[in-house]
Formats: sequence, C-alpha cells, structure tokens
Amino acid sequence: MPFLFTKEQAENLRNWKETIELERNQTWYNLVKERTTAGHKILTDGGFETGTDLSQDQLDEVFHLMRILANNRALASTLYKNNTLEIFNTQLRSLLYGKSPIYDRIESFIELKRCPRINDVTIPKLWKH
Repeated sequence: MPFLFTKEQAENLRNWKETIELERNQTWYNLVKERTTAGHKILTDGGFETGTDLSQDQLDEVFHLMRILANNRALASTLYKNNTLEIFNTQLRSLLYGKSPIYDRIESFIELKRCPRINDVTIPKLWKH
C-alpha cells in the first residue's frame, strides 16, 4: 500500500512550501548560507578542528557572524577575553568537535566566565552544512 499524506498534512506541506518561497525567507536563507560558509571557512582554513587555536581577529570575525545569525547581542569578545584565548579555543573546539554528548559539551561551554545562555540555533550554524 503506497504512503499517502492526510489532507491536513498535504495542506501543511503546501503552506510550508509557500512560506519558504517568500522573497524575504529566501533572502534570509541566502544570508545564513553566506555567513555560515564564512564561519566554517575560518574554522577549517586555520586547522581549528585539528588543534590550531583561532587568533583574536579570527574570533572577532566568528562572533560578528554569530551575532548576525543569532541576533544575540550578548555574544561579545569579553567571553574569550575573560577566559584567555587558550581556554576559550579549547572549550569551543570541544563544543564543536568533541566526542561527548552535545548536552555535556554545551554545559561545559556555558561554564566559561560571562557566557550567555546559548540558544539551540546558534551552535549548529558553525558546523558543516
């Protein structure tokens, strides 16, 4: 027996398709794609995943990109300035690439001094897309 959507499911799918095709949503999607690609490039070009720390300038750029995407003014350079670059790089690397469960990595990261609560949308934007 073939799979069929219910009438309600089919209507919800049509509405969703119409919503994502709106020009403002396409503009937002393109901005997100551009900014996440730029953030990912900073991380990969410098060898961050394999142990090379990001410089203060690179972190400033990553934070700039994250603030635009997350609309979170609490993301500020004081986060890595108050924790030293070495500590911050270690925690960020663990957060993005660690092997422990994501919940544990997030909890460890937010223990940094002056770390704002991070919403569930901010972090995945730096991962590969």
